[in-house]
Amino acid sequence: MTLSRDDLFDEAEFMRRRVEESYGKADRWVPQSNPASTCGHPCAYFLWAQRARPEDLPSPWEGLPRIFAEGKDSEIKVRRKLEDAGYEVTHEQMRFRDEALDVTGLIDGYIKRPGSLVCARHVPYETKGYSSNNFMHATSFERMLGAPYWRIRLAPAQVLMYAFMAREERPVVCFVPRNKSTGEIAPFFEFVEDWWGVLEQVSDVLTRVNIALKTGTPPEPMLYDPTFCDGCDAAAICPRMQALRGGGNISVNVSADLDLLCLTYSENKSHRSEFEASLRQIKKYLTGAGVYDRTSDEGQMTTLVTKNHRITVTRRGGKSYTEIVPLFDDSAENKEVASDDD
Repeated sequence: MTLSRDDLFDEAEFMRRRVEESYGKADRWVPQSNPASTCGHPCAYFLWAQRARPEDLPSPWEGLPRIFAEGKDSEIKVRRKLEDAGYEVTHEQMRFRDEALDVTGLIDGYIKRPGSLVCARHVPYETKGYSSNNFMHATSFERMLGAPYWRIRLAPAQVLMYAFMAREERPVVCFVPRNKSTGEIAPFFEFVEDWWGVLEQVSDVLTRVNIALKTGTPPEPMLYDPTFCDGCDAAAICPRMQALRGGGNISVNVSADLDLLCLTYSENKSHRSEFEASLRQIKKYLTGAGVYDRTSDEGQMTTLVTKNHRITVTRRGGKSYTEIVPLFDDSAENKEVASDDD
């Protein structure tokens, strides 16, 4: 029998599919309480939508069971290395609950080491595996809270909540990030009281989530933040994102110069010369970004978001109409304020 290239491709695809299926089906998980793993998310609307409108969120990604399995493998490897280093690991996957905030979670464990001042008592610890690209962003709470990947930003709140929910006072927590490519771990300890602001944010956000669930009135979404909003599962139903998109595709431009031009434009509507000068410069940016596409279909909308403004261009009747709106002014009118005649 003669094999072809197609046969090789088909076998590889069969292998990939069967291996993926071996992890199990990606079932939709609807939390019955606020998960500790996501309690650090700054958007009450997203957390509310997970529980109140799960059917309106995207179907679970088929690779999720594999990710969870890899995470469990990483936890086991870290625990073994901690034990090899002389640490006692206990209370693995112990369930925690805070009734007031309706938070539940499973802690990775407590660590203790004889003769240690820091670990003389059981210290709550959490571990997570990261790719090499994300690993360095997870080596301190400060770095994690400013990380470019939103899930990294949630981890500090998770381990802090385990200390907060413990029956006994736990003044110190430990986080152990692991590089999934190299196996390197970079553990660090933090005083809980130094990060009380994180716990205060969790309390504020979850209080609004819980009130919304009781009253049936959705909470206000957070102000636009590309880290959390661009890939958000709730973006399709979020009123904030619907307003930002203006019905078109959204992209981010972090140029401080463009943001300043938008501010000048907004503040000088009554001063014709400054108004028109800033508009001309804005259009140069938009042209460079490919927003003014003369081949665009009738009615096509394209949105560009800076740190403080939304710029939406709509194609109608052979012209491109430009709308510039401050993001942080809820009273701003969404009206088209300029047009380009091509």
